[in-house]
Amino acid sequence: MDLNLSYSYATIPPLFADLGDFHLQMNNTNVSLTGMVHHDEEDNWASNISGFAFDSLPLWITFDSVSDFGHVWGYVATYIGNVIVERVMSISDYVNEVKGYYKI
Repeated sequence: MDLNLSYSYATIPPLFADLGDFHLQMNNTNVSLTGMVHHDEEDNWASNISGFAFDSLPLWITFDSVSDFGHVWGYVATYIGNVIVERVMSISDYVNEVKGYYKI
């Protein structure tokens, strides 16, 4: 997935201002979810997730901007994003069967 956006902002009072391009690159991401959902006449929902797999290469977020502040945000966002991706990948290794029952 590649996402490109142009942005600009200015704070009031004008302490911070920037304009530039935002780029999110997340390649080779695979998500697989296997399960079953059952609904009965009494509005009860039963879900059975029997398999969950998530795999991705590290993502990269860049802010190509006028100020150095955008570059700092790019590094911070890349780090946080990769921590979240790694946590989701590790969770998918341990999920075997999760059941939930909900009444609407």
